[in-house]
Amino acid sequence: MNSSADLIFPADYQGAALASEDGSVGRRGLVTSLLEEMLESGPRPRAVYGAGPERMLLAVQELVTRFEVPFQLSFERYMKCGFGLCGQCALDGSGVQVCTEGPVLERQDLEGVTDLGQPHRTASGRRPATSQKT
Repeated sequence: MNSSADLIFPADYQGAALASEDGSVGRRGLVTSLLEEMLESGPRPRAVYGAGPERMLLAVQELVTRFEVPFQLSFERYMKCGFGLCGQCALDGSGVQVCTEGPVLERQDLEGVTDLGQPHRTASGRRPATSQKT
């Protein structure tokens, strides 16, 4: 998160390790830096759960894979039909459809996925020519 203003229901995070880019809540910096430090120094968690920008999720996936920690990551994709007919939300290389097999995916679900961190498809089904913020 960028700042404490981005944190909803702050009371629900009592005792959690937090990071914000501006340092207004928790540690200053990226959550991936905090996660890496925790994986290196402390007892390994039984699992890591993540939701947020896809580039961050990709970095989390790389970290937890390196440390052999199970994970579940929540992805967002444009969904036209919402029940697996149109293929709009399919992850390239795997056939996994976010609307039916997700949006929360684990290691085995993401094997073969080649488009993480890339620009998402638009409503037309095309991938934008320019990079978009994820």
